[in-house]
Amino acid sequence: MKHLRWFLATILCFFSLQSSALIIVDVIKDVPLETGYTGFSTNMREHGYNPETDIAHSITLFLSFREIVDDGNDWDAGTTEFLIFHAMPWGYRELVYADVDTETIAFGLSWAPGEDTCAIWDMDDNCTYDPVKSGNFGIAMSNYSTNLVMNEVRWELEVTRTAVSEPSIIILLLLSMLGLGNFCRKACIDK
Repeated sequence: MKHLRWFLATILCFFSLQSSALIIVDVIKDVPLETGYTGFSTNMREHGYNPETDIAHSITLFLSFREIVDDGNDWDAGTTEFLIFHAMPWGYRELVYADVDTETIAFGLSWAPGEDTCAIWDMDDNCTYDPVKSGNFGIAMSNYSTNLVMNEVRWELEVTRTAVSEPSIIILLLLSMLGLGNFCRKACIDK
């Protein structure tokens, strides 16, 4: 009987736990780009990400640009939309785009479960910034063109969410019947 109770408790735990994969999204739209240094960031906690219960698998950043004035082939016109992407949480140090025009640039990174995701360490090798644990993701860039608008900055964080749901009525009914049967059996044995 003792083993039956453990078996039923285990089954109840499996029924009450549910895992679901989802993508948490943050979008920034229509941002004129000034020349010089600029950055974009998001706090995924504000959009439902919980590092304690969610397992983050990957982050993808989509940057969609458009030209204010489409002057055709920029190389022939002597103008280019020149961007430098600086250090990002996932390890890129500097990426140079000499002619962005109207296009989407995507950056992505994925993690294995339990992998160290620290992005910045101090002098004593202590993690000072972990984007996965904090939920804060960002990108920095230097813009050397006055002819660009950021159509959209789109962050997509893929997570697996484990939620504990309430047991169904049938499970509760079965457990109560088993408990009542066990009580009646003990009462009959005692007589």
